[in-house]
Amino acid sequence: MGYKLAAKSFSVPQTTLERKVKLARESLDKNDPMTVKFKVPLGPKEQVFTDNEEEELCKYIIDMESRLYGLTMKDLRGLVYRLAVKNNKRYPFNNEKEEEWALGFLKRHPELSIRQPESTSSARAAGFNKQVVD
Repeated sequence: MGYKLAAKSFSVPQTTLERKVKLARESLDKNDPMTVKFKVPLGPKEQVFTDNEEEELCKYIIDMESRLYGLTMKDLRGLVYRLAVKNNKRYPFNNEKEEEWALGFLKRHPELSIRQPESTSSARAAGFNKQVVD
C-alpha cells in the first residue's frame, strides 16, 4: 500500500506516515536476525532484472572497461535488450523506456561510467601489459 492510500485509509497525514517509516527503516539493526528486511517497490513499474542480475551486469561492464572496451549508452541498451530476450524476462522496453531504464541503472550503480570510449589501437592495447610497464 502506498503512502497516499495508507494516509487516507487510516486518517493520518501523509508526511507523518512518511517520516515514521523513514525513522523505522533507519533504526533497523542490520545484524539482528529477527529484523525483517524487505524492499518496497518504488512506483507501479516492475523490476526487469533481479539485484543479483544487475550486479552481474555491472561487473561485466567494469570488466569490459578494464579490457579497454568501454560501452556507450547505445551498446548498454542493446546489451540489456538482448539479455532480457535471452532470459525470457518481461521487458517493457522501447527506445524511450530503454533510455529511461539505462539512466536509472546508472543511478543505481554510480561506480559505472558509460561514455564514448577513446579509440585505442590494437598495438597499444597489446603493448600495455605488466612486463612492458615494469
